[in-house]
Amino acid sequence: MTWFSLYKIIFISELLLAELLIAFHYKKRKGFSYLFPLMICACYLFAFLYPEKLVNDWLSSSFMFVLLFCITILGIKVCFIADFGSVLFCAISGYTIQHISYLCFSLIDAVLLDGKAFISSAYNNNKIISFDSFGGMIAFSFVIYLCLYFFVYMSSYLLLRKYISKNGILKFKSLTIVAFILLTLLSNIVISDVFRYVEDVPLILSALYYILSLLLCATIIFLQINTIRRKDVEQEMETMSTLYKEQQKQYKIRQETIDLINIKCHDFRHKIHEVGEKHFVDSNALQEMQNLISFYAAKISTGNKMIDTILTEKSIICNDKKISFTCIVDGSSLEFLDNGDVCALFGNILDNAVEACDKVTDENKRCISLIVEKEKSAVVIKEDNYYVGKIERDKNGLIETSKQDKGYHGFGIKSIREIVSRYDGILKIETDHGVFRLSIVFFR
Repeated sequence: MTWFSLYKIIFISELLLAELLIAFHYKKRKGFSYLFPLMICACYLFAFLYPEKLVNDWLSSSFMFVLLFCITILGIKVCFIADFGSVLFCAISGYTIQHISYLCFSLIDAVLLDGKAFISSAYNNNKIISFDSFGGMIAFSFVIYLCLYFFVYMSSYLLLRKYISKNGILKFKSLTIVAFILLTLLSNIVISDVFRYVEDVPLILSALYYILSLLLCATIIFLQINTIRRKDVEQEMETMSTLYKEQQKQYKIRQETIDLINIKCHDFRHKIHEVGEKHFVDSNALQEMQNLISFYAAKISTGNKMIDTILTEKSIICNDKKISFTCIVDGSSLEFLDNGDVCALFGNILDNAVEACDKVTDENKRCISLIVEKEKSAVVIKEDNYYVGKIERDKNGLIETSKQDKGYHGFGIKSIREIVSRYDGILKIETDHGVFRLSIVFFR
């Protein structure tokens, strides 16, 4: 048995461990309990049976490592429910973590261990006469190896875990940047093998090479994180755009519905009056029916048709939910806002308020207050409501949705923030003693 045959097993172990740190965040396929052991056995068997005679230079060595890499990618795809983007993210991250660990250990080997670590023996393809013959330096290098790899793996995992797609879906509009990252990693691997097969390299050049390669690996990690961040922003903007268009469609439907209600209520009032006179219905009962119809026929008038429709609809919803809704709104002060923005802004503000108030059991606290007014050269929007429970905030300080489905929920506050930012306004949210206070200032 040679050191190289042992290193093949060590390498596949390193690679699998690094990849599985990420892959285990994905959903497991049906039959995982037998698929996973089979995948692990297949990877180890392939590494063990790969002919050492075929590995005699940097090219054949690189080919072997890339082939083992591809086998692990296939294994992840077989065992976990994940799309191509997620599998690629997992595989590239895993190999980069492994390669960073390898480069750090090789740097220590070159600078501190004088090339006596087991990695150097592996590439020289020396035979292992017996495990009792392990030198003190090789044994010591194993201890350093274990400590170093543990530190690098855990640090890398803690850095990357928040970017792992839990649902196994990581779709990119363009795979160009992903292909570039993969090509960069593979190039680094090939160059590493080329360097390993060069003899009598000065220590200073070895150290410089390992440091530069480490920087390249760090760049790969950075590019992956940056690509995911950009994808998340693009996906968020697409979702907000979809919701924005949907809100505008809903506004038209609401306007038509409210107009229809007004017409029908007007007809009902006349019918009730007519029936009451013919059949001598009690006047108090008639008045009660008239008052009920009058509420649904009432239309809030602020001087802005879009605001009128939204406030009228929310007023009806609040009445049905037994929520007190008070509004003092100068609609004319909002003429500078686009109609779609008005719909999205006030729709989201009031939807969030109604949702929060609906969870409040104290009848005296089931109330919403909305004020829109001019103050000198500014337009001020204030909304207050009670809430129950704990309000969670994300890393940017924005309130997170309490719903389990995060797909289309949680964009209300983000949409409000985006609209306020577009008009160079100021958004302030306070949550004190069970009271939610939202303030927006637009300078005119």
